[in-house]
Amino acid sequence: MVHGVSNKFVDELLALLHKHLLPLDNCLPPTMYGAKTLTHKVGLNYTNIHACVNGCVLFRKQYKTLITCPKCESTRFKEHGQSHVAIKMVRHFPLVPRLLCMYQGVGTSELMTWHSKNRSIDGKVRHVLDSKGWEHIDATF
Repeated sequence: MVHGVSNKFVDELLALLHKHLLPLDNCLPPTMYGAKTLTHKVGLNYTNIHACVNGCVLFRKQYKTLITCPKCESTRFKEHGQSHVAIKMVRHFPLVPRLLCMYQGVGTSELMTWHSKNRSIDGKVRHVLDSKGWEHIDATF
C-alpha cells in the first residue's frame, strides 16, 4: 500500500476515471496491473530495494543476504502469516531509461536543446541562459 491506499482502491479509481470522467476513446488503463504493464513497456520500471527501518543501510550488494542491520541490529523483515515482508523499502527509478524516453520524440528533443540554440545576440538578458552565471556554468562544465 502506498499512502494507505490499497491496490483494489486504485483499480476502482482507475475504472471510475476510465468509464465516467474521461472521453470514450481514452487510453488510460482501467486497472493497476494495466498501468504497471504500460509503464514497464515504455521503460519506466523501478527496482525495490529493502532498507533498514532506521535508514542505516540498504540491503543490496554485500548486505543483500543479511537478516538484520549490520549497524543498529534492527530486523529487516516482519512476520506476515507464514511469510516475511520487508519493513521498509526504497524504490529506485533508473535515470537513463527516462532520459532515453524523453529524448526519443523529435519535438521534446528540440525543446530540451532550446537553451543552447536561442541565446541572445544583442547582449540583453531575456532568459537565464543569457546571464553571466550561465556563462560561468558553460565555461566550467
